[in-house]
Amino acid sequence: MAGHVKTKFHSMFGNIKKILHKLWVPDYLAVTTLEPENSSLRKIHISKTMIDDFINIAKPNTEKKLHTGAALLAIAARDVYYVIALYIPLQTSMKDTFEVFREVRMENYCKKYGVVPIGWIHLHPAEQCYLTDIELHNLFRYQEQVREFIAIILAPNSIFKKYGVFRIRDPEGMEVIRECKEIRPCCDHKHKNPETGGPIYHECSNNVILDSKIKYDIEDMHFNPCRKAYRSYKLDRTSSQVDGIIFLHSGCRW
Repeated sequence: MAGHVKTKFHSMFGNIKKILHKLWVPDYLAVTTLEPENSSLRKIHISKTMIDDFINIAKPNTEKKLHTGAALLAIAARDVYYVIALYIPLQTSMKDTFEVFREVRMENYCKKYGVVPIGWIHLHPAEQCYLTDIELHNLFRYQEQVREFIAIILAPNSIFKKYGVFRIRDPEGMEVIRECKEIRPCCDHKHKNPETGGPIYHECSNNVILDSKIKYDIEDMHFNPCRKAYRSYKLDRTSSQVDGIIFLHSGCRW
């Protein structure tokens, strides 16, 4: 009898979660499937410890319900991207997004150490784990240059999903954002569904591997530019590998 009641409770709770998810997450943003295996996309290796470090560094903002973001910088070796640096830019944190400034510093950092932006990580302190319309436009600009570019969303207070790795569907989702006529993409707005059906973006965990062996550097230009406590590996490479990469303009919202 107890087992029957427990099963019924779980079933009822599952239905409630589906209803709430329907209310909180727009249909056209809902992620329902994993990205299919694609041998043409390079694998991305990233340290879970780096993600945990970012959560700890951003804690002062998270406690105030303010957004925080950072760039994932990688090197390419044997057709694989290895994320070896987390760059936290100078930024203005807000309740629904954040603005980054002085991107030239990150550009110089990339040129100095021979790393390229391969993704960004964004902590949603109070929202659910999904990409907003603003984030979709930002991701689109990068994904047009680097197909493997990813967006990691952390939602510690979500009751559904607290972590997700996303990429805009190509070509369906990319076409939707490309045709968006919104004059100010930094403002939240609606997007139509892809004509082929399905969501604009999906999870891409098939191409992302959590690798505890990777050593990494954390360059914190926001909370404490002189902080060294989180640094587990000091980069020493120099290269012009990032020539041609377009960085976001100052004041752009993530």
